[in-house]
Amino acid sequence: MIDRVNGMTVSVVANVIAINRLRRIRAFQFACMAMLMVGWCVCCTPTAAQQSGPAEIRLRPVAEGFQKPLQILFPPGTHAAMYVVQQDGRIYRLVGQQRNLFLDISDRINASSGEEGLLSMAFEPEFRDGGTLPVGKKCYVNYTAGRPGHTVVAEIPIEMQSGVPTALTSAERRILRIQQPYRNHNGGLLLFGPDRKLYIGTGDGGSAGDPADNAQNPGALLGKLLRIDVTPGRSRPYSIPVDNPFLTRSQFRGEVYALGLRNPWRFSFDKRSGRLYVADVGQNRQEEINLVQAGDNLGWNAMEGELCYPPDSDCRADSFTAPIDVYGRDAGMSITGGYVYRGRELTGWFGHYFFGDYVTGRIWALPLDDATGRAAGAAISIPTETVPDHDLVAGKAGTFSSFGEDQSGELYVTDHSAGRVYRLVSR
Repeated sequence: MIDRVNGMTVSVVANVIAINRLRRIRAFQFACMAMLMVGWCVCCTPTAAQQSGPAEIRLRPVAEGFQKPLQILFPPGTHAAMYVVQQDGRIYRLVGQQRNLFLDISDRINASSGEEGLLSMAFEPEFRDGGTLPVGKKCYVNYTAGRPGHTVVAEIPIEMQSGVPTALTSAERRILRIQQPYRNHNGGLLLFGPDRKLYIGTGDGGSAGDPADNAQNPGALLGKLLRIDVTPGRSRPYSIPVDNPFLTRSQFRGEVYALGLRNPWRFSFDKRSGRLYVADVGQNRQEEINLVQAGDNLGWNAMEGELCYPPDSDCRADSFTAPIDVYGRDAGMSITGGYVYRGRELTGWFGHYFFGDYVTGRIWALPLDDATGRAAGAAISIPTETVPDHDLVAGKAGTFSSFGEDQSGELYVTDHSAGRVYRLVSR
């Protein structure tokens, strides 16, 4: 055998080296085979990277005894407090085993139908739970009131009572009121974004098919994602941000951030990228997940997910922003939007968007492309059979009404019917 190294020819020495190397390799392989036969071949053990993969997930109960819970919040602070919003108008604060009533507006809400009531709360960005509470801190609530009903977005100051943060409901300041023509499709979530502006999801007004065409009406607040500044303006109890996309457009309400939504029950901002994901409940055929930017038209009621609505119409699909993922009636009937996972406990799931279905009790994780924020593959079904048997409703795992994200990026989910809160953990 002849090797060439730096132009020099080496023959006999190279042959000897090669033969000795081959003998050592064969001896090493023989030793590995021998050890493998007794079950402990160290040299053949896969690396940690080769062994790692998505951890199996289960639902671990962390709190129970609630009446129709539909939101969980984890404000920053030293107490690691969890706040649970009930549809009946009450919000509880939990720290360990201690539970206190934080807010009660059950005397002013209308919760007579399944989609009405106290639907969400948001703390102002400066709020911290722990230590001395600064004067003037506030929370914001979204609820339905009156008959016929209307949506109310209100500001409520927070004070310390016996060392515990408590909402001073007698000092409520209503900042937005939207008349609701029907008793369904109220949207209901409000959330402060990374830009410290308040985002409000509104449904199309209800009934079926958006009979008043609210979602595509630029002058209506229904069927939209709104964006406001809670600072009072000259002529209204809030301000419209100067960079809102339709502020200078004639016929548009300046509060509109995006339009073409049917019932955006839950949405969230990615803790890492700041991207906005909106889950929109479908009519008859598809549920959808949208990656939303300022000025987007998501298509309803000309489109339902990726399909024309009504089915025999010419919907001009290229005129609208398409969803990043959809699923049909074989998988579910009412999407519950969740969060992009940014925690550490669920190995292998970092960067997946978790969401569920209220009707079928299923949970999925959608892989996302880190560069674009769009879907990078099919959604992965997460087993939910770990829900205790006595929580099963009509043979399904649970009526998952909302997801929550703590300050570490770990995820939680509420079971509306069972009155329970779960945490997603590794098996």
